[in-house]
Amino acid sequence: MKIIFSCITIHRNPILVSVVNRRESKMRHRSGIDIMGEILDAANERGGVGKSRIMYKAFLSYAQLKEYLPALTESRLLRYDIDTETFKTTQKGLRFLNTYNRIGEAMKIPSIRQQQFKMQGG
Repeated sequence: MKIIFSCITIHRNPILVSVVNRRESKMRHRSGIDIMGEILDAANERGGVGKSRIMYKAFLSYAQLKEYLPALTESRLLRYDIDTETFKTTQKGLRFLNTYNRIGEAMKIPSIRQQQFKMQGG
């Protein structure tokens, strides 16, 4: 991974900033289903969460948030509480999240060590 450092100035104070070259990083592009799963996971807190918290926990831009929140609430995977202005994952959303996580686990490629262990009868 290539990290590029640059210097910016804020209020006459120089600040060293690192910028990761995304093409060379191992960060993958997420599918819509991945983003939905991360939003539902972020909103799965006891009292619900606000938009900012979802953006922070799911690593989303505001544009992505505006795209996905209506889709998730309309499909009843996410519930919006007008009084507290928070989002909460519904029971249907929890079932989706559980299935999403199970599929993710099933798709994981075992490490070489795990494959060798299975071949040895372990």
